[in-house]
Amino acid sequence: MDPTVTFICYLVAAACFVIAALGGTKKGLSNPAALLPAGLFFWLLPTLWDAASAAL
Repeated sequence: MDPTVTFICYLVAAACFVIAALGGTKKGLSNPAALLPAGLFFWLLPTLWDAASAAL
């Protein structure tokens, strides 16, 4: 995976974790814990992508 895309994935994951830790927004997000799986997905995506590329 391109290093720029990897950085963006990690940045999105960090944003998801921070928003979930702070409790989300007052209006938009009723359950900030729902961002934890999304954060984990974006955190693992570069690793999974590189593993799939190496396997193929």
